[in-house]
Amino acid sequence: MEKQNTLYLIDGSAYIHRAYHAIRSLSNSKGLPTNAAFGFTRMLIKLFKDKSPEYSAIFFDAKGPTFRHEIFK
Repeated sequence: MEKQNTLYLIDGSAYIHRAYHAIRSLSNSKGLPTNAAFGFTRMLIKLFKDKSPEYSAIFFDAKGPTFRHEIFK
């Protein structure tokens, strides 16, 4: 049996939202919040280290209202 390649599709908007709320009070020396960028990067590193997918793609919501606005009014 031939080995099948693994593809991970990552909801980047959800990852950033989750990272933003999971890590509080993290900012750089000028006070710019860095919690979302740090958490997002750490989650990706952990995913790739633990699962080692052959392929991956990250997608983000388009600018403006999306289906999420309809679901969660």
